[in-house]
Amino acid sequence: MAEADDVSMDDLRKAVLNLADAVRVITISVDRLAFRLAHSPIWELDPSLSIEMNNIRETIGPAKGRLSAAVELLVKDDVGHSS
Repeated sequence: MAEADDVSMDDLRKAVLNLADAVRVITISVDRLAFRLAHSPIWELDPSLSIEMNNIRETIGPAKGRLSAAVELLVKDDVGHSS
């Protein structure tokens, strides 16, 4: 693995943006899955799926929030440097 000094700020920015986008896509997928499952008879077969889906949402939510905050800092920093 490369030393921290060997990674450019631009590469770090791209990595954070890619992570944020990945979490966004995963969140959308989980929401779609939850919607489809909620409208199917599978809930009757296994009611614990509702609990598991809520656990997944509760886990993804904070990760999405943290990455959003990181992206906001990067954008704020970019605007500050371009002024």
